[in-house]
Amino acid sequence: MRAIRGGKAGLPGVLHHFDISVGSSAKALGVAFYVTVTARDRYEKGVSTATGPFTFTCTAGDNSVSASNLILANGHWSGQVKVLDAGQGIEIVATQGAISGVSDPFTVSGGAQNTGGIEGAILDNYNTKVTGKVEVWLLSGPGGTLKDTFEDSVYCFQNVPSGYYFLYAKHLTSGALAQLDGFFVRGGQPAQRDIQFSFCASSNKIPVLLLPGIMGTASIDNFSPYPGLPKKQGAAGLKLQLHNPLDSVGWDKLEKELMINAGYESDCTIFRVPYDWRMDLHDIVTQYLIPAIDNAKKKTGKGKVNIIAHSMGGLVVRAYIQGDHDYEIRNDIERFAMVATPNAGSCTAYYLWEGGDPLLADNIVKDGQLWKNFYSNTTQKNYKDTIGESVWDFETYKMWKYYTGHNSQNEPIMGLKALLPTDEFLGPKPLAKLKREENNVLYDLNEGIYKDNNTRMAKQDNNTEGIIKTIVFAGKGKQTIESIDVGAGSFFSAYKDGFPTPEKDVKSAHMTEDGDGTVLLSSALLPATEGWASKKEVETEHAEAVKNCVSDLVDFVEEIIIPETSFSEPMARDIQSSTGSWLAISFKGRVQGYLVDGLGRGCGVNPTTLAREDAIPGGKIIFGGDPSRY
Repeated sequence: MRAIRGGKAGLPGVLHHFDISVGSSAKALGVAFYVTVTARDRYEKGVSTATGPFTFTCTAGDNSVSASNLILANGHWSGQVKVLDAGQGIEIVATQGAISGVSDPFTVSGGAQNTGGIEGAILDNYNTKVTGKVEVWLLSGPGGTLKDTFEDSVYCFQNVPSGYYFLYAKHLTSGALAQLDGFFVRGGQPAQRDIQFSFCASSNKIPVLLLPGIMGTASIDNFSPYPGLPKKQGAAGLKLQLHNPLDSVGWDKLEKELMINAGYESDCTIFRVPYDWRMDLHDIVTQYLIPAIDNAKKKTGKGKVNIIAHSMGGLVVRAYIQGDHDYEIRNDIERFAMVATPNAGSCTAYYLWEGGDPLLADNIVKDGQLWKNFYSNTTQKNYKDTIGESVWDFETYKMWKYYTGHNSQNEPIMGLKALLPTDEFLGPKPLAKLKREENNVLYDLNEGIYKDNNTRMAKQDNNTEGIIKTIVFAGKGKQTIESIDVGAGSFFSAYKDGFPTPEKDVKSAHMTEDGDGTVLLSSALLPATEGWASKKEVETEHAEAVKNCVSDLVDFVEEIIIPETSFSEPMARDIQSSTGSWLAISFKGRVQGYLVDGLGRGCGVNPTTLAREDAIPGGKIIFGGDPSRY
């Protein structure tokens, strides 16, 4: 069984997918066999409350599966099913609204002819015939792989066993890749499928994807400084954009630096990845991140991408790498930069998710916001667009119901819940963790079922095949919530883990400058602390972290080692050598440095000629500050 996500992902006892069992017995064309369908939540527990009609479809094509009385009872259905096409790799799909599930592939024998064919043209993104040799793979689980090389802009496979197939192609001259979605080959019938490559002028570059954080995406027609999204979460065809008014986050600056100084091209080797931040992290991966990665690989012909992610965007990427998304098979990220990512959560989220009180969070968190009262105004805007009426700052109960989905008019903002802290932060001392509103999604990544998959990432100088070179940029020097004093909590409404004390008072929060105004330094640095990422500490506000790390981010995707330092002064950097070693020396004050290697080659300011020299291969010297002082 292969699950297709749906529903309010992450909530125990809520229908998430169907488990479909077709049994192990041999199956013949038009002969009935037993199938069972079981409703499951995300944690693979049965959901007995799931009822009502559902539908069956089959990868063998339209009208190729026959069954009757398809109605769930107590979360279960069992009955006889017939498949009306023979072949291998066939799967049955059960669907009820947005909820689906897929059976394991099986073979159906019979039929007058057991082989067919697949053929088509080989085109580029302008529907022009492609010249040169093209290698084509035809893949089917039970039937193995067929492979051949074609030219003259056409391909053809004959005598192909009936079944369900995927097709992949590689243009040998450019290295560009193409793929076709799954299709069924019927006995005695040639399937017609054209292969289309999308070539990019800068295909020598590994593409870079830019992912924003929570409240970092807005509708394409949103002109407010506060990001608004469409009424329905994750609706098909949503037109979204990165929310970056006046380049307040720094995405435009970063993209400009990548284009001017490193030779990237917008929508060719740089791809912005807006997403509906209200959704569950794993659903964001499925609906937005994976398609964006596939699009970037298709356009550039590269098998991997580099990713720069701000704030919650880093958690989305971690959910992809560590979660149930077949990353060990896809293996398509080369470098991954997390900028101000709350890897252990953020205390600020407590006032929103548990209390429905974004204005109190605004009043506490002065540093790190894009605009005044950003949380409150963003919540009010989206509340009105979704619910259809205005909500005021004092109506915290309404906003709590909106955040948590405790009404019939919207789904919960699961992206917000994924930001709740997983460490001890509830006071008075000794500090305690959340008990009633645990952040299961982040817990799974840090301590639970997906923790061991963090070994797929490593520090930037690790050259092991298949390892993702990873770095975290962590902000500090801004007043950030370290802990929250709470009293007794509610069992049925807001603040289940304790009302802040004093109630609705900024004094309930204890602050530290070890953070960026939103994310604690320790939270951002968690991957580095655990040893599977490099780190760079930067004095910055949360919202401007990307803007203040532009040079380092460009260097990182260009395979330049970033010195692990918390100093804000400029430091020399060296291109990664075959051994992964480097030397960085910095001076502060009226000093002109000059380094000479064993061959007498110099790097710096020659004290005799007073001329600048960059003679050491791979060496780099950077001057900062007022040059008249040096």
